[in-house]
Amino acid sequence: MAEQCTFKQFVKRILYKISGLKVLSFFICVLAVYGIVLFHKWLALSDSIALKALQVIEVLGVVLISGKAIQNIAGFFRKGGSNETEF
Repeated sequence: MAEQCTFKQFVKRILYKISGLKVLSFFICVLAVYGIVLFHKWLALSDSIALKALQVIEVLGVVLISGKAIQNIAGFFRKGGSNETEF
């Protein structure tokens, strides 16, 4: 029988998942920004191309957080709210 998850446990779990998602997408986007800066210096990319690439990285970060958040919330409800992480 699945454990019942209280509202407080649910909120803690969601906040825990979101904080992990922010860290993950932050590191991916930081690596992408460093890549753009290095390409800008080594390959002499124009400023307009570098700015467009930075805008794409911004969208990438939002998509990563949104996609993973939706996946985690769907998994939470599909599993019946099992409490894997104890606070």
